[in-house]
Parts: sequence; structure tokens; C-alpha cells
Amino acid sequence: MRFYPERLFYSFSIQLVVMHLKKNQLMMLYWFILFGFITQSFSKRFGIPYLFLDPEYLGEVNILSFFIVGITCGVFIMAFNVSSYILNSFRFPFLACLSKTFQKYTFNNFIIPASFVLVYIIEIVYFQYVSQFKSIPEIMTYVIGFLAGIFIIISLTLRYFLLTNKDIYKLFGVEHADIKPTPESKPLTRDDWKKRKAKGDKSWRVETYLVMPFHTRLVRGTEHYKTYMLQSVFKHNHITAAVMEVVLVTLIIILGLFRECAFFQIPA
Repeated sequence: MRFYPERLFYSFSIQLVVMHLKKNQLMMLYWFILFGFITQSFSKRFGIPYLFLDPEYLGEVNILSFFIVGITCGVFIMAFNVSSYILNSFRFPFLACLSKTFQKYTFNNFIIPASFVLVYIIEIVYFQYVSQFKSIPEIMTYVIGFLAGIFIIISLTLRYFLLTNKDIYKLFGVEHADIKPTPESKPLTRDDWKKRKAKGDKSWRVETYLVMPFHTRLVRGTEHYKTYMLQSVFKHNHITAAVMEVVLVTLIIILGLFRECAFFQIPA
């Protein structure tokens, strides 16, 4: 058994954060700006943080306004996951051998979005209690509305990918590596990764990944799968993910076209 901290460091969730910091700095910049807004570190002079901490919809701050902010936050989180999946899934070929590929990617990519939501809730509670003098029950309704909006969007998006995504079993009739491991799909060891690196393999080192509900499984080798199979899975899933991106951009355009209507002037 390898030293536990090493296996923890090379877990899929931790390595996704490392990969984002190394390869996806632009996406990290968006998160950095949002963290700055909700913690009142950026643009406080212009009042931008108050759009997040005390959002108004149709002239009122209530559970509906926070629910809408939750929806937009959920949309941003899933847009982040979709974009990340399109840009980086090829670095993790073991994903193509799993069932519900995008759902597992999203579940393991939880650290940054979950940290943002947690900090956001803390800042909402503090701001509403200290600055707006709201009661604890009223603040809790705001938080519930916010979380409900996030939950609905994430659930609908994952449902869409569950219905549209293809995996290696649906495309080629090959059993999923996480459901029925074959003798050829052995867990990868440190020596295996060293050999891969020596051969010029560009895949990202990952030793474990999370599955619902927070169970850990070992990453297995994909050498016994034909390359075109793995590529076909990613290609199909990238198309369905791109469709979701187009829908999100179209929604933003529609909101912009009707921005003069109070109904479409959503908070934040």
C-alpha cells in the first residue's frame, strides 16, 4: 500500500484543481473575480458586491431574488464544468471507459464550485445580518432559495447529459471499467506512470476518483482499449456539451435583447 498522502494528492479531484491552475488560467480568472466580488475585495466603491450580497428583483430583496441568483450561479458552475470537460477530458483517458462520464467528471470537479458556494453563503449571512439587520429565519429563506436555484440547474443539466451522452458500452458494447473491471484493466501503479511518462504519454496522472456517494475507486489502465474507441466517446460527448454551451450563450443574448423589460432584469 502506497503512502496515503500520495494517493490523496493524485486523486482526480485534487488533480483537476492542479490542472486548472496550470492549464486553464483564464477560467480561474473568472472565479478569482467572482470571489473578489462576494468578499467585497473588488469594486466595493462601485457597489458591485451588493449586487451579489443583496440582490434585487422587481425592486425587492426576497427569496425569489436569491433563487434567481442561485439559478445564474448554477448556470455558471455547469458552464465551467462543460467548458472544462471539453478542454481537458482528453488528458484523462480513463474517463472514456467509465459509465456516466460527464457526471463523474462534474462530481470530481467539485472543489472550486463548492468552495465558492460555501464562501458565498457565509458572506450572504454575514452581510444580511450585520449590514441589513435581517433576522436569522429570513436569512435562512434567502440561503434556501439560493441553494434551490443551484440544485435545480445542476440537476437539469446532469439529466440532459445522462440522456444524450454516450459511453463505451453504448457505442461499442464494451463493459464499463467501473462496473465490471476486466483482468486487463489493472490499477495503475507509480511505476506504470513512470513508464508512461518515459514513452511520452501526455495523459495526466490520476490514481483514484470519486463516485457517488463519496466512494473512492482506483484508476485502471486503458491500454487494452483501442484508441479509436476512447476518441469516439470523447468526440460524441464533446458535441453534446457544445450544444449546451450554445444554449447558454443564446440565453444570455435573449436576456440582453429584452433588458428594457423589468421582468428580464435579473439580479447579478
